[in-house]
Amino acid sequence: MRTFGIGALRLGRRRRRHGRGGATAERSSRRLLQAAAVAICVTVGVLGVLAYDEFRRPDVPTVVQAARSPAVDDPRTAMARTVDGLGFPDWRRYSWTPVGGRRDRLEDDREAATVLYRNGARTITYTIISGTGNVDDEDAGMNWVQVFTGGRKIGLVQGAVDDVLTLKRERHGRTVVMTGKPFDKRRLDFDKTLEPHPTIAPRGMSRTMRRLAVRG
Repeated sequence: MRTFGIGALRLGRRRRRHGRGGATAERSSRRLLQAAAVAICVTVGVLGVLAYDEFRRPDVPTVVQAARSPAVDDPRTAMARTVDGLGFPDWRRYSWTPVGGRRDRLEDDREAATVLYRNGARTITYTIISGTGNVDDEDAGMNWVQVFTGGRKIGLVQGAVDDVLTLKRERHGRTVVMTGKPFDKRRLDFDKTLEPHPTIAPRGMSRTMRRLAVRG
């Protein structure tokens, strides 16, 4: 019969404790690696969603193209339409009469409702885009301007998209895009300052659209 002394028993206990401690450390390391892998997957997924949303975000040229397409609705139907509870302005007192409209579906499944106004040979489209996301104008060559009319001030983005005078503004949390024709691109003046008054007076269709933008 073999006998073991107290020292041997203590050594065995230490070895067993060491073995259990090593296994616990290994399990902890595995959990940390799994948590890190999950965090990386979540981060990659979020970045992918953001990139996808950026890719699908509607832009101003797309809105302009839709707005300048032929009107398919009669004036009464077009003017009665609302987008997220926001209706269209009545500019008949300014000699701008609604003559038709249309409804389009943009990227990210957002609605764009348009009314076409006419004053003699001139036409203006007024498009309301549903939702609160930005309508991108970075690639449209547009400039930020301030407009002061009748004591009211609004900020808007103005430029020429496909040789069509284009304004973009926010109205009650929704994006509005206006286009105007005929338009002489050589006469387009930009107020590129942040001063509390325009430093360059817009002319022609540009001035008309700015005034209407403040009123609607």
